[in-house]
Amino acid sequence: MVRRLVDAGNTRIRWLDVADGEWLGQGSVVHRGRELGAALDEAWGGLQAPAGVIVGAVLPAPAREALAGWVEARWGVAPEWVQTRAVGWGVRCAYADPSRLGVDRWAALVAARHRGPGAKVVLDAGSACTLDLLAADGTHLGGAISPGLELMRQALESETGLDPMQIDWNEAALPAASTTEAVAAGAMQALAGLAAAGWQWLQGQGPGGLALLTGGDAGRLAPWLPGQWQVVPELVLEGLEIMATTPAGATDRPRGSPAGGAAA
Repeated sequence: MVRRLVDAGNTRIRWLDVADGEWLGQGSVVHRGRELGAALDEAWGGLQAPAGVIVGAVLPAPAREALAGWVEARWGVAPEWVQTRAVGWGVRCAYADPSRLGVDRWAALVAARHRGPGAKVVLDAGSACTLDLLAADGTHLGGAISPGLELMRQALESETGLDPMQIDWNEAALPAASTTEAVAAGAMQALAGLAAAGWQWLQGQGPGGLALLTGGDAGRLAPWLPGQWQVVPELVLEGLEIMATTPAGATDRPRGSPAGGAAA
């Protein structure tokens, strides 16, 4: 029985097919700036209908409704929407109102918790860049939210009158000798500073901790981060699988999930 796990972000929709604890096909599509139905036609139009669809979404209500309508019309199933919980899968949410913590952050924390003992710091570099701290006992301590790389670029263009820029994010070293390089350096170094704060916290938590980097801009950001970060592009999907296939009281990593990621 194939179930399709969906991480529906503000820029990109990623998915993973799972059956009997095994990871099958996966993919992604950028929907930002497009009609959502057209993006789903392109990405999912040729896929076999799954037995179930489990969605973690940070989309606004109209986009959620469009996604649900597409799935119900094409595949004949109603999506199951994953929600952030106060306590579950070995993690205790820091927020007094857990519904205010994005479900993508929650899923990433669940996945991080199931990657072994020790404290974790999770940096998710997407449209927004989020940092979350997870103590060794699974207590979420909270974190930080910053605009991501492209949002910083867009804000500078729209609020300062700069002409639209084509940024090479590989050219982010200080000092910068052009406007585009200076924008790249400013945005990249700002996020590197956020990562540095997380890494410094992790070093004070004792041995065995992990620094995990995920999100659409993880590859761009990784070379600029201080410390040793594991790049895990599928971290949110990994968390969704754990929530979909194991009881909320479980703390062991399910059979289908990968155990590692590339070091940054």
